[in-house]
Amino acid sequence: MPVAESSMCDSHIVGESLFRGFVGIVPDYLEYNKIGILDDSHWPVRPSIRFVPGRGPMLCTCKRHSIGSSQQYLHPPRNPLNKTMPSSRGDPISHVVMAPCTLQTIKTNNKYSTTFQMQSCNGGFSGIDSCDVKEVGVFDKCNIISQNNATLALHFRLDIVGKLRQMVETKVVPQIYEDSLYIDLAKEQFHRKQALLKEGTQRGTRINLGDALKAAYNEDKLSKLPFVPSWPMILAKCHLTETAHGPMPPTAPSMKLSKHNLRQLYYMLSMATSVPMLWEGIANSVNFDGLVSWHGFFLSYATKHMLEGYSMQNRGKKKKDPYYCHNLEPTQLTWKMCSGNTTAPAPSEYSPIFELKQLTTVLGSVKKCCCQVDG
Repeated sequence: MPVAESSMCDSHIVGESLFRGFVGIVPDYLEYNKIGILDDSHWPVRPSIRFVPGRGPMLCTCKRHSIGSSQQYLHPPRNPLNKTMPSSRGDPISHVVMAPCTLQTIKTNNKYSTTFQMQSCNGGFSGIDSCDVKEVGVFDKCNIISQNNATLALHFRLDIVGKLRQMVETKVVPQIYEDSLYIDLAKEQFHRKQALLKEGTQRGTRINLGDALKAAYNEDKLSKLPFVPSWPMILAKCHLTETAHGPMPPTAPSMKLSKHNLRQLYYMLSMATSVPMLWEGIANSVNFDGLVSWHGFFLSYATKHMLEGYSMQNRGKKKKDPYYCHNLEPTQLTWKMCSGNTTAPAPSEYSPIFELKQLTTVLGSVKKCCCQVDG
């Protein structure tokens, strides 16, 4: 600190009120926290502040976040059983389990050495072969921390209940293992710990399951496009877990120009960045082959001026994005939207006029968007 204005927001919620904080900050970071590192209250997690002569109090951060960040971060909820204690083994009944690979020990080429002093680890263009992802966990090396995590998942998630029953029926685990988990679950008496469970989930942020599935689908779709667009194909919002408020919509740029009426562009920008389904419809209406359409220019403009941190980067040797315009004026973008002419610039005497009928025509060119004006 000082940080950029885009790194500040008013979307952090304490109780029923909003307070101004940093984008991506964990909700309870600035609150009094009794839980410390390794569950030791003598090592609390606190922000570090330094008084710099001539500049005043400064918030100490790592060099990668020295000017703040405009991107949202995912924060897991606090574990009510294990607190901050990590586990050397993953949850064995989860859908995906991280398993370390076996490292082969080898001898050095030294006649005076009789011990194994080195380990071989294979690496390639896809990364280092140090761990693997499996569908079945390791059950013979579990510990109390991983056992608590399994019990917690069994209480909260019905899909884990079904997963465990399937593992028993397919004889992956014996019936006695399922019985032991339910015995541990009964001992925890979670029905008496609702306040503790709610306190743990309040600090977490999440992405909806539908957004996560769409993001995975569109990642595969992007790899098949002739160029990498500068805009995201979907708007995946980062939500607070325990709150009645939705995510804060982005602020549209000011359209205060004395000679032009840019209300149509302002309304379109506000709606598209606040309604994810409308954004996806506009993204699916972009022509990636052949003649360009106004949809790509609109998404590129909205991403640059309203969605900082959402822009995509060109990966690999793909052709240049034909929709990217570094200095596209609002009047030129309105001309492309209203006239449908995306190749020629707007005439010098062109002045946008807002009409509801024209707005419905623009929305009518968006896939899966039906707009009707009564009266």
